[in-house]
Formats: sequence, C-alpha cells, structure tokens
Amino acid sequence: MHPALTLEEILRDICLYFKYIGPGEAREGRQALTSLAKTCRAISAVSLDVLWSSIHFYALFSALPCRAFQVKVNVPRKDCITGFDRSLVRASEWVRFHQYTSRIQQLSLADDPLAQLLVLCQLFPSRFNTEHSFPNLQRLLLPRYHRGNIPWQTLNVFLLPTLREIQLSSYSDGVSAFLRSIPQHSMLLNSLHAFSMSTVGWSAEVGAAYEEALPQMRSLKYYWGPGVSQSYLRQISTLPSLRHMTLMMQEPLYQGPAPPLHSLAFPVLSKLRLCRVNFGMALGIFKGIKDDEHEYSRVLSINIDSMTSPSTGDLHELSAVLARFELLESIVLSVRASRRNEESVSLATIRPLLRCSSLKEVDIETRMNVSFTDTDIEAMGEAWHLLEVLKLNSDTYCKTPPQLTLDGIRVLLSMCPRLRRVGLALRVPGSDRDSPQWRLNRLEEDRAAGRSAEILSSFRLGYSQIIDPTFFCAVMSQLAPNIDYVELLGPDIPTMVCPILRGVKEAQKMAQERNGHISEWSWNELDARLLPLVRR
Repeated sequence: MHPALTLEEILRDICLYFKYIGPGEAREGRQALTSLAKTCRAISAVSLDVLWSSIHFYALFSALPCRAFQVKVNVPRKDCITGFDRSLVRASEWVRFHQYTSRIQQLSLADDPLAQLLVLCQLFPSRFNTEHSFPNLQRLLLPRYHRGNIPWQTLNVFLLPTLREIQLSSYSDGVSAFLRSIPQHSMLLNSLHAFSMSTVGWSAEVGAAYEEALPQMRSLKYYWGPGVSQSYLRQISTLPSLRHMTLMMQEPLYQGPAPPLHSLAFPVLSKLRLCRVNFGMALGIFKGIKDDEHEYSRVLSINIDSMTSPSTGDLHELSAVLARFELLESIVLSVRASRRNEESVSLATIRPLLRCSSLKEVDIETRMNVSFTDTDIEAMGEAWHLLEVLKLNSDTYCKTPPQLTLDGIRVLLSMCPRLRRVGLALRVPGSDRDSPQWRLNRLEEDRAAGRSAEILSSFRLGYSQIIDPTFFCAVMSQLAPNIDYVELLGPDIPTMVCPILRGVKEAQKMAQERNGHISEWSWNELDARLLPLVRR
C-alpha cells in the first residue's frame, strides 16, 4: 500500500469523494464505500465511518439478522417489514450492531411506510436504547408524509442530548407533544427546520406548541418554520444565538397583526427570509426590529417572498426602513401577486438604499414597469461598489421600452469589478455600432489594460430590445470575456438562452482567429457569421 494511504486524512478525503459523488449516483457511491471497507483493515475503519455517518433508517435492518424480522410479501414494488423480535438477536450480534450505529451522525426517518416506522419503534423501545445505539447522532430527519398518523409519541425516543439539527416537515396529530419535548431532551439543538409548504394538519394547538417550545431553545442558531403570531416573534427575537431565520407567513401559519414598532430584539440576527408574506406585513416586521444603533451596525441579508404587489410608495418606505441597517449586505424581493401593478419603479423609488454601501446583492422583482436610465445605473455603481449581483425586474414585461443602454452597463461594470450576475432590460439600437465610444479596437484596448468584466458570468436580459444582435454579441465578447449564460425573453417568443450566448461565443472565436483582435473583422463579416446563430 502506498505510504500516503497510511494517513487518515487522505483516506477520509478519498472516502468522502465517493460519498458525495452526486445525487443521481448515491447508490454507486455507497457500493464503492462498501467495497473499500472490504479491502483491508487499514481502510475499513475510515470507509465504514463515512458509509455509516449518514443513513436512512432501513439500513439499520440490514445490520441485524433476518430471523428477527417479520416480512409481508407481495406488497407492491417491495416487501415490507412488519415486525421485530428483540429476543431473536444474540448478544454478539447486538455488539456488532452497535459498532455500526455508533458511527451514525445523520439519521433519516423520512418517506417510508408507516409499518416500518412502527418496526423501528420496536427496535428502539426506550430512550436508553437510542442513547446506547447513537452516541454521536447530530442530525435527525423526521417523516414528511401526511397520509396516516405519524407515531410521534414513539419517535420521541430519538430526541437525544447530542442532537444539533432536527428537520420536521409535518403538522400531523401528535406533533404538538413532540415539539414540547425537544427543549427537554435536546438542550444543545442549534438548528430547527420546521419548514413545510403545506398547511395540512395545522391547528391552534400546534401553534401553541411552537410558542411554548421555541423560546426555551436557547442554543438555537438557525430556524426555518411558521411565524405563528406577533407574540411568538417577540419571544424568539430574544434568543441570544439566533442568526438565520426563515418564516412561513401565510395563513393559518401566521395570524394577527404585525409586531409593534421596535418590539423585536434579534441581537445577532444576520439573515431573515419571509416566505408567502403580505407586503404590508413584511414592512411591519422590519419596522418592528428594535431601534438600537448598535443593532444596525451588524451585517444583515434580507429575502422577501411577497404574495401581494406593493405600490411605489410602499417600496420606497421599505427602502427607507432597510437603509437604517448600515451593513445591509443583500436584499432579495420577489413579488408573486397575480394582479400586475402598472406603476413604474425608478431610482427615486429605491433611492434610500443608495446609503447602504455594503450591499453585495440587489435582486428586486416587483412585477411593475421600470424606468431606469444610464444615469441611474451609474449612481448605483457609485453607491454599491461591492456589488456582486444586480437584478432589477429582469422577469417582468414592461409596457414602456427600456431606457438603459450598453453605455450604462459599461459604466456599471467598471465601477463594480466584483459583479458576477446581472439582470437588466436594455435597449441596443442599430446606430450604436457607428459610435466612436464603441469602436471595437477601443474595447480591445480596455480588455488588454484589464478594464473588462472578467468575473461577470451571467447576464439575464429580460425583455430587452436588441435591434442589433451582432453589435451586442461583439461588445459582450470583449466586455465580459468569461460570460457563460445569457438569456433574452420576449412577449411572443420562447426563452432565447442558447442563440444569444452562441453569438457571444462565436464572436470570441472570431477574435481568436485574428490573434485576439475582433476589430480586424468588418461589420459585414460579423453579421454573416453571427446573425444566423442568433436568429436560429
């Protein structure tokens, strides 16, 4: 054996490669780890550690003798285990079983027949059994299906002191008592993922259980789950370690008015996402965050998934509220309202955000008309020099033609060298190719001097009006040489991802054919090569 394989770190990296080989090849990865475990004693221990670190509960059955299980045959697609007899397992077999289970760090109980869950409860009838079997369990994934009753009372034995994360995606009968048990048995829990797009099974009793249990989880750092009520938000806002929070805000998961002004503490919160929320409610929640100068100096990322369309006045008010956070790093706003608002968003609407010089991501989709000019984009570039993502209504069809041009894009890219993704609708007239500032040899000089946008990889053009696609492709081939995604939408045409991108790539190829000088091609030659690709 090669001497390098005597190092456990190298062996572990090799095994982890097979473990994370890809979601569609998980079975092949586990088979490879099993084969490694059979090669020699030096590799066996590490490969088994990786193989058993994250498993689905049915794998536990394979580590015990078949004689201990009752199996129902002729069930559609696969046989079903319906019973387990502990007395049929020898002491030596229990020792081997515990050698495997002691390696488990993540256990999934999700998406299997109810009968097999009941068998699991026979296998682990008490908390003593689970604590002995899973001394290193940190992550527990609970059942997600809604048909039948999940045996929450018996699954309670899996709430162990070692747990750091629980994923719970069902509000079925019995979940209330389970929730109330979490703070008692898993005191060090730092992540609760109670995120469900469905409201099936939700009741006032479940909401009361959240209000009772969550404020007791003093070690909680990450929470995904229902917003419940304003009193609930006030209680969890006092958690000393809560950093990331995602709230489901649709009825009945949240009921009642928004929290009172400055009633939410959130001492260390750095990421807040509001899902399926009324825009007015979202505005009320941000107003509710405590008015403390020290709190506003922290890094904060905001994500709002609004089910109602705001007015331009609402959007301006939200911008003013968020501008209080000096280190606001990201704002993502997505409006899903079915009814379109015909007002127009301009720089004046979001001008307060220009005070947030630390912004790295601005992604605003309001389903309204927009009227951004080159001057507006230049002002954004001056204010947000750290910007990495800028998307403004790139999915919304506007009745008014776009005013932004490639001149504004060029200035923006020069001011924001970290830009990776852009989503803006622009206008590219046929007359631009004759402008002195767009001479191709000047673009080559800028690129040679390092003034091109080397990092830009994605440009979502939305409903842009590109009258001269040849000019656009030639410019982008020099302005953003590493771009690998370009998308153009239209009211009566399908998405044009590949044609525009093919044109940009072909322009880059043409430049390479002339030693990197695209200016050595005439516009007629560029038209002849690029137009057939773009209009295909």
